[in-house]
Amino acid sequence: MKLQLIGTGSITAPQTSASSLIDDRILIDCGTGVTKELLKRKVRIFDIEVILITHLHGDHFFDLPYLILLRSFNEVTDSLKIYGPKNLKESVEALFAIGFADLENIEQFFIKGNTSIIEFDNLKVKMGDYNLESVLVDHGKTKPSYGYIVEKDGKRISFSGDSCYCQAIEDLVLNSSVAVLECGFPNNSRDHMGPETIEELSAKGRIITTHMSLDTREKLQKMNLENVKVGADGDIFYIY
Repeated sequence: MKLQLIGTGSITAPQTSASSLIDDRILIDCGTGVTKELLKRKVRIFDIEVILITHLHGDHFFDLPYLILLRSFNEVTDSLKIYGPKNLKESVEALFAIGFADLENIEQFFIKGNTSIIEFDNLKVKMGDYNLESVLVDHGKTKPSYGYIVEKDGKRISFSGDSCYCQAIEDLVLNSSVAVLECGFPNNSRDHMGPETIEELSAKGRIITTHMSLDTREKLQKMNLENVKVGADGDIFYIY
């Protein structure tokens, strides 16, 4: 599988909001700046078939209206399924109402672009050769918050979403070919993992870090941890 990091920043960093793309078909999170970043990197955005939203914080889903509008304007015939937690569609419709107050019948933009939002409690779905699965993680008071596993041909790429350390995160690292893990702050908190947790988890498997502040990025780079790649916007990895 091809793994491309579209964005690796937190809301405090100049990098684009954390987002990853698998095989140009499966996008994990679509926060602020992600649509522009996809276009800059010449990703064929209408080839994306699935978007997995980890939780309802703006830096993880605020760009969905732009992507939905682009698909509608171009009357895309290939379907896009956007999976996410309860209240995702209501939240996206609220963004339309705030950002595009003159637009009526928002549902027409979903229909013309063949786009749908699917809310779930527990996701386990097959998409061609891919198996997609959600995992509940611990993002402090933000509930639900999900990580994801994308599996193909026996290889598994996992994504923490936003989370502090919890057993689910350790299981993702242990049971994946590579785990893309958030590292929001330079120290552990009840909402995010710090470099110390990444260091402990790196003994259990291969890790790529994302969702980093500048201080966190600098700290991780200085630590130079074995089994850890400090992600940068645009990085591409191949998992075979």
